[in-house]
Amino acid sequence: MEKKILIIMALATVVLVSCSKDKIGSIDPVNNEPTKINDIIVPTAFTWSTGKMITINVTGLPTIFPVTSTLVIGSTDGTELYKDFHDMSQDLTIKVTVPAIETVLKLTYGSVTYDVPITGSKADFSFIPVIQDTNN
Repeated sequence: MEKKILIIMALATVVLVSCSKDKIGSIDPVNNEPTKINDIIVPTAFTWSTGKMITINVTGLPTIFPVTSTLVIGSTDGTELYKDFHDMSQDLTIKVTVPAIETVLKLTYGSVTYDVPITGSKADFSFIPVIQDTNN
């Protein structure tokens, strides 16, 4: 007897759950989605750009004799953003557009590569080495 009651309750639950709203008498919603690109309303502050302009500051290292090599600045995926022959003793400021998701640039000078973090809209690099005090 208990099994019959359980089976009847399970069947009744399945029947009630399987009813959909549109069969019960709901009204179909009106589709207000734009069908043409010109119908899309976009806030005036929205930017369509997927890139950002950043300023790269390279601080030179004074040398007695000129040290020159090719300076390449690129994104982490290997895309070259800037490439030129550069004298290590010269300061350099350039502006490039990078993908908005980029947080690090690859700076290569000759055969040495450096990771340069992007902070806000700028990236700073110095050929002058940072000397750590080991006496502490």
